[in-house]
Amino acid sequence: MMETRCSQLPRLFKCAASVLGEDISVEHDQEAAEFGKTMHPELGNIVEGKPYDPTVLRDPSLVAKASDMLDYAHGIWHSDLEKYFPSPQVEAMVDVPIKGYGNLVGTLDVLSQIDEHRANIADWKTGIVQGYEHQGAGYAYSVWVRMGRPEDTRISVTMVYLWHRHWTVKKYLAADLRAWEHDLIHNALGAGPNSYRTGEHCSYCPKRHSCKARRSVVSGTVDALCWGQQGDPEHGEFFERAKASMMSETASTAELADLVKMLMHRVLLVRRAADEVWDLVRTTVGRLGDIRLDDETVVALKTHEKTKVRDAQSVYRFLVERVGEEAAQGCIDISIGRMKQAQRRSANGIGVSPSTAVAGLMEHLKQNRWTEQSDVQTLREMAIPVEKDITDDPAVASGSLGNSNAGPGGGQRSAE
Repeated sequence: MMETRCSQLPRLFKCAASVLGEDISVEHDQEAAEFGKTMHPELGNIVEGKPYDPTVLRDPSLVAKASDMLDYAHGIWHSDLEKYFPSPQVEAMVDVPIKGYGNLVGTLDVLSQIDEHRANIADWKTGIVQGYEHQGAGYAYSVWVRMGRPEDTRISVTMVYLWHRHWTVKKYLAADLRAWEHDLIHNALGAGPNSYRTGEHCSYCPKRHSCKARRSVVSGTVDALCWGQQGDPEHGEFFERAKASMMSETASTAELADLVKMLMHRVLLVRRAADEVWDLVRTTVGRLGDIRLDDETVVALKTHEKTKVRDAQSVYRFLVERVGEEAAQGCIDISIGRMKQAQRRSANGIGVSPSTAVAGLMEHLKQNRWTEQSDVQTLREMAIPVEKDITDDPAVASGSLGNSNAGPGGGQRSAE
């Protein structure tokens, strides 16, 4: 029987073939996915009131990141969310039929069944704030179907983005879920296994290695970048038109937005393909040793010694004795990120929230001119925060869902 996972829904709605197609699926080690998988049991411990341990991560370099996320999750759960999740179930499994298309299955990080018509769902995200609306809708739809599709249902889905220290709430009524079901059946699953649509989702698609649509875009883009219109006519013409519009003083904002999105998508696909080849060469040289290219050159992995200070206090005392205090002070390099992390951890001791403590720390440093700021610009694609419409809802647990400050049931919240 056909089975669609809720976690696949964001890709399914963007490109049906990425889930339904016959292309070869290649499971590859994704650090971000592995990180999230390891974090979820510890997040479950927070919900159940048990101790959590960031050191469960195998990679020591990720422990600080995990600790920061878990501390935030602990704080936001107990200060804002817990009261809306009476008797929470952790890692709740759902498996419901989709008419004509098998089953929709998934694992809900946190589920609280309020009564026969209402439920609250929470989903922990360790990645970027982007593209999870269909996954959340799939969770709500699954719970609604399992309830028996009641007309007076109200289901809230809270997405908690741990890395960004931000969370959003989306409320679903029966009419919303029926509309989403129609979209799922007729526009996503109904598109069929031959419906390809390339985009930024290609970067993490497990079928990207054999996808003909992706291959066409990558090869056409490389051809156009190298040869312009003398190469692939279709892609070459697009790049020339894009360049002309972006340098024009009269191009509309809407036109530029479409062009920028398409250009970034194509370049990222080519970069990803090039990185994969580079990694393959590196792995091959690492396995076989130096590879002689010709009489004058050889490809080899060159080892660079990297020394890291493990005991900064002892090193500093020794350095003062050796070169003097003034010279030793010139060697101090304090990380702003680690300083903020230390302040967040000690916030409870001074009776304020972590965000307030960090803000106070940074303001004190600024006033004393102990820090200096400079602007660094990076090109990034980010989600735009959107305020949700608030509707009245009966009280749940010890809080009311009828206002924008009430958590699951209304609006969007940002912790910092």
